[in-house]
Amino acid sequence: MGLLCLVGFGQAYIAVIFKNILSNFFASWQLRLDKERLKHTHILASTGGGKSSAITFLIDENVRKNKGFLLIEPHGEMVQRILSNKRFSLAHPSKAYKQLVYLNFDEDPPQLNVFKLPLPKNPNIRQAFIDGLASELTDALGHNMQPVLTEAQYVMLRNIFIAGFYLPQATFQGIVKLLSTEGNLLLPQLISQLPTPPLQDYFTNDFLSGNARRTRDALRLRLNNFLIPRQIYQSFCASECEVDFAAILAENKFVVVRATTSLLGNYEAKTIGNIIHNLLSKYAFERLLSGKPCNPFFAYFDEAQHYLNGSVHRGLTGARKTGLNYTLAHHELNQEGISPQQQRSIVNNCNVKIYGNLKWKDQKEAAAILRLEKPEMIERLRPGEFFIKAGKNRVGLKRFPFKFAIKKEAFGRGWLFNAFARWEETKKLLDYLKRQRQKRLFELDSFVPTKPELHFKKFSLDGRKP
Repeated sequence: MGLLCLVGFGQAYIAVIFKNILSNFFASWQLRLDKERLKHTHILASTGGGKSSAITFLIDENVRKNKGFLLIEPHGEMVQRILSNKRFSLAHPSKAYKQLVYLNFDEDPPQLNVFKLPLPKNPNIRQAFIDGLASELTDALGHNMQPVLTEAQYVMLRNIFIAGFYLPQATFQGIVKLLSTEGNLLLPQLISQLPTPPLQDYFTNDFLSGNARRTRDALRLRLNNFLIPRQIYQSFCASECEVDFAAILAENKFVVVRATTSLLGNYEAKTIGNIIHNLLSKYAFERLLSGKPCNPFFAYFDEAQHYLNGSVHRGLTGARKTGLNYTLAHHELNQEGISPQQQRSIVNNCNVKIYGNLKWKDQKEAAAILRLEKPEMIERLRPGEFFIKAGKNRVGLKRFPFKFAIKKEAFGRGWLFNAFARWEETKKLLDYLKRQRQKRLFELDSFVPTKPELHFKKFSLDGRKP
């Protein structure tokens, strides 16, 4: 009986190896989508259909070809799979781990004081850049906020963010204080620093009016609730900002954001993802002014319905200008959280469509988008199989390499035909990233010399040493 079990296990092991070899070989010449993906990608499949495997394969291609990317997802599973990729192990010859930027808001939050972001030196450009940053922050905070922001709250929040860049030692906590009664003491000094008369007039009259008191209290409550989790407070209320978005774009960094809803909360985790993306998008549009060619940079959103704010829709139509290319993945068409207008914009602007097995209500519409003859063709797809349509090319049935579908330790994680490294190698990577971050923080913080401790010698009462 034991011999039969060993034989069966060996056959299964060999079958997996051959699946990896064959699927990797076919994918290597059938999935060349480099040019097509520069105009966005839309991944659609039901739960268990293989979206994670498709994203993992595409990110692996980015790492192999040294093309920067940003990964944002709300659950943390995809983050763990990407960090476990063999290409990020310390022993891999590509040394890809040196370009990895791991923003772990769950356990080791980075210093992200948005008011300490590097600004243009030209005063005219700097003012316009600050206005854009304030709009991006307002859009990110208000996107998933319930109830939605009123017009008065939106205007006040945007103007508060603009004023924050002129406050000395400003943080998110300082913005909350400015909305309280203590903020009235800061206004005389602040108003003199504001750049334009309309903004000065707003804080002189409208901000202090009786009608604005209720708006100030509501915004203070919302921002204070956002800062309640310890990790968020430590990150956004830090004294400095250690994330350089301009360098990320220029040096093709690999950015992985870990902010999970299970630990931080639904609104908080999704808002962190929106803030990171909006700031990166702002710097992507800003580098157009330099006149230099923009390197392609890929932004991946799993569960994309949580992050489809105004900045994403603006980026969907500006990929050729900014070089920022989106890969949006979710479960179904007309999903909750995606309006019909947003869905139409995604379908029309995404050049590459990767559709897997879908529920019956989406099969007909997806078949029409892909121009398939029968909707039943989508229903017959197995997990990991996709119809791929790139531009005007003919639709083809593809399967991503099987080695990216292995999630567990089965069949020898870290083995030759597996895309994932052993847990010991991943742990070494995480330890390395933690040490590098501590080194950056040490260089970032100002060195304050401490006074030497005074050690008193003990003597006996008669004056002799003990």
